[in-house]
Amino acid sequence: MRHTVWTGPHYEAGRQQGALLRTENRPFSSLFGPLSLERSAYATACIPIYEQQAPALLDELRGLADGAQIPFADAAAFLLGMYAFPAGNGCTCFAVDTGDDVIFGRNSDFLTAFAPLYEHCHYSLTNAYSFSGNTTAFSEMEDGVNEYGLAVGMTFVYPTVCRPGLHAGYLVRHLLEHCKTTEEAISELSHLTIGSSQTLTLADASGQIAVAECNAERLTIRRPVPGTQGAAAVNDFRTPEMSPFRYERTDDLHSGLRWQTATRCLRENQIHSLKDACALLSGKYGFLCQYDRTQGFDTVWSVACTLRSRQLLLCEGNPAKNPFRELPFPSAQ
Repeated sequence: MRHTVWTGPHYEAGRQQGALLRTENRPFSSLFGPLSLERSAYATACIPIYEQQAPALLDELRGLADGAQIPFADAAAFLLGMYAFPAGNGCTCFAVDTGDDVIFGRNSDFLTAFAPLYEHCHYSLTNAYSFSGNTTAFSEMEDGVNEYGLAVGMTFVYPTVCRPGLHAGYLVRHLLEHCKTTEEAISELSHLTIGSSQTLTLADASGQIAVAECNAERLTIRRPVPGTQGAAAVNDFRTPEMSPFRYERTDDLHSGLRWQTATRCLRENQIHSLKDACALLSGKYGFLCQYDRTQGFDTVWSVACTLRSRQLLLCEGNPAKNPFRELPFPSAQ
């Protein structure tokens, strides 16, 4: 994984990121291939929503395009269209309250071919909370924790409805930059226009844990089941309210198995420490990351953190085969 630090105004952070991309001679077109007219039209329809609800993120995207010396429309088509269209993402999230601490964990499961591009980022931007996060694609984030100990992680859900709005990766980013607690994040979500389908696992240092299951039509909040340590999420909806939006398809990413493993651990109260959380992520309690890498798909990073004692661990690659190492926990600048 690449490790980057971004500071200053959003536009400048984006411009520096784009300039780095250009310096390394990695043009957008060679990385991601041609984008459909449908996706371009979708991104164009999203722009007014970002301008109203997340203008700083749009400023950063303009900076990225300027730094990379590509048309803004091309950058928008790729980044604003993510997660609104079918993709081959896996991912598992969980959060637990052990009594002594609150632990958040996430496995990111995706294509191995792009592994050199995946990025661990530290952002400390103007008029935004500092956070550390991980991404497969530039400024959108798939998981992260901010200076106040709010952790957010997404899982992709196959879209059955789609309208212009903020997508999963930018929802994670926006919440990390503007919310201190789980309840603040839930309130913020209720006021945002959501475009894609996803779950968002939320946890804070006070022990408030929730999973937001949401798409362009509905937002519902799932709390931990009484008697269990916390909550988990995989690549489908689990609340009755979201059942009309479930898409029945072949579970080739083993979402059902991952759900069984994670929820059994939480039900049996097996997570007592960061070491236990890493063991769960590493597949030691059942299937969570045991993919056949020869098929071009695997767990490409794994993250675990404690929100009270403020420890942050990252595994670059599949945690069954690679070690976790400690990184600095984000702090106010």
